[in-house]
Amino acid sequence: MKNVVLLFAAIFVCLPACQPAFSPDRPGARAQPVERQGAGPAASPTRAKTVLPAQAIRRQGRQVCVSLHPLKRRWWLGENILIHFQVKNCGTLPFKVSFGGDYRGASRHLRFKVRATDQKGKRVADPDPTGFNMGGMSSSPELKPGESFFHTLPLARYARFEKAGVYRVRIAHDLGWKGLTSKGQIPATDPRWAETRLQLRMPTPGQAAQVVQKMAALPTDPNTSFGKKSRNYADFTSLRYPVYLPILLRRTQTPKGDLQALWGISQIPTPAATAALLKLARHPNQKFAQQAVGSLSYRLPDPLLQGKLGPRNPFFNCKVPQRLYLVKRAWRARFAPAVRALARQLLAARAIAPVRSGAFLLEAVGTRAELLALIKGLDWAVAHTQKLAPETRLYPRPRGACQELLRAVRMVLARGAVAPRRPRTPGEIVVYVAAWGPKPVSQRPAQYARLALGWLSHSIDYLRELVLTFTQPPLPRRMLRRLSQLLKSKSVDLQIAACKAVTQSKQPRFRRVVLQQIARAKESFFIGYLTQAALALKIPRDQLALAWAKRLSDPKMTRRFFSQLRLLIDHQGGSGMDAKIDRTEARRLQRRWLRFIQKQSAAIRAGQRFGIGDPRLTPDLLPKSYQFYRAGKPPWPPRPRP
Repeated sequence: MKNVVLLFAAIFVCLPACQPAFSPDRPGARAQPVERQGAGPAASPTRAKTVLPAQAIRRQGRQVCVSLHPLKRRWWLGENILIHFQVKNCGTLPFKVSFGGDYRGASRHLRFKVRATDQKGKRVADPDPTGFNMGGMSSSPELKPGESFFHTLPLARYARFEKAGVYRVRIAHDLGWKGLTSKGQIPATDPRWAETRLQLRMPTPGQAAQVVQKMAALPTDPNTSFGKKSRNYADFTSLRYPVYLPILLRRTQTPKGDLQALWGISQIPTPAATAALLKLARHPNQKFAQQAVGSLSYRLPDPLLQGKLGPRNPFFNCKVPQRLYLVKRAWRARFAPAVRALARQLLAARAIAPVRSGAFLLEAVGTRAELLALIKGLDWAVAHTQKLAPETRLYPRPRGACQELLRAVRMVLARGAVAPRRPRTPGEIVVYVAAWGPKPVSQRPAQYARLALGWLSHSIDYLRELVLTFTQPPLPRRMLRRLSQLLKSKSVDLQIAACKAVTQSKQPRFRRVVLQQIARAKESFFIGYLTQAALALKIPRDQLALAWAKRLSDPKMTRRFFSQLRLLIDHQGGSGMDAKIDRTEARRLQRRWLRFIQKQSAAIRAGQRFGIGDPRLTPDLLPKSYQFYRAGKPPWPPRPRP
């Protein structure tokens, strides 16, 4: 599914206090001075005045002015509403502020807090309240007297305005200062909040056409530098109001389509927009049609939204609130037959993207009648894995279209589909093990164990992996005897599947082969599952630590196996390093850890961990530049500044 996110869009915020009555023609909001210490908190959140907390009074003199600067005060609903957030040093001494680290994988920068209310005081809904993000680059610039830091905020990413009116908008940023609540929120009376008022108007069809025309002439990216104002830029996802639908549809009626117009249609929460996306999914331009299918998928009744399926991997942003909003307002059951017909067409395409999309459509609205189409899709997709290299930095791996096909199979089975009784093709075998493998042994067909054992010798590694994955313990004895051999497979995912089965078995007979694989493994996920298996099999911890330490001499593996040895260190905070590990350093670490493990073997075997301050934990056990971070204390070990 296509999620249009301007990850690097600059952010804009408003923070003036004590504003006079709203006037659309009034210039930028007045700055609010805030007394601030170099490293201390902002003004006490419990006081209305800008009075420093007691611990900061000793170093007064730093003065901060925080203000908002909307590009304009009157906006048409659908325009990309931009507000510049300014932090200015209004005093005579420098200070630092912190921004960033809050946007990767998100629809906006999340350290900004935005509260918009209408004229009746009703709060405007947050379109993306999950808070999902995976960090990102950050910076803590020092502002000298007279200097400013700007960030431009696209307001529609923070507030879903449903109707015209005058809105009070309050925005704050933590600035990297203290003074937050126990839940990490900025108190309502904190002086880092500022506010402004904006007038939003609903355009007529003619005015809407002008809005789209002007937006199409703008650049599509903010083109800003860190700490600088963004330029005005186009964001077609802001055109989420029904008045724009016919205008955007006309823009798609070209041989190549119009992706920007499609992004706008994808955000319109009406059944008419859903019908339009269904039509665009059959656009003659295949690339454009595939994007339309992705936009359509965003508003389907996905079983994940109902808790019937889990996320595809821990790093997948499911965007549940946004999708539930669209499903409630834009999906109707009458669309289901057309969606299923589209899915059958996509599954026959014999290419990863359309097959994956077709599988998702059936995952959402498929019935038992579509099982045959899924089996044919699996026949191709499972065989195609033989030509695909395993995806990296992601687990479980999608394996082309297979992950989505398997999710669709689970759902149509739950809706009454019946697995083939005599499976022969790869797709039929997968459906069979998916239907019966998770059930208790007593509920499986009598032939299941015999068939599953035979399929462990199938020519397609991915099919063998699925047999192990779906067959829940206890495994038949003859399958258990195959695990040692499968742990040595050339397919790393088959090795991982066998490793999981070994972990579930908890049988000591697998200790030797697990230690052998720890000595050879190079794939990161496999190493992690081998560690889980070693712990489940109760391999003595000193033997396990010794196996890890022996791998430190290879610079390509040093970081990975040091992270395993890190489990022996008792520290709950963060840690990190800023230097590469060369071969000399890798061999030094190996020698040091081997001596440490030999000397502390009894303690390690007994399950002891070594904390900071323990004389047995010395800095030379860590890579150069590696440090542990401690709240309220300096990092350990201390490192000389370069």
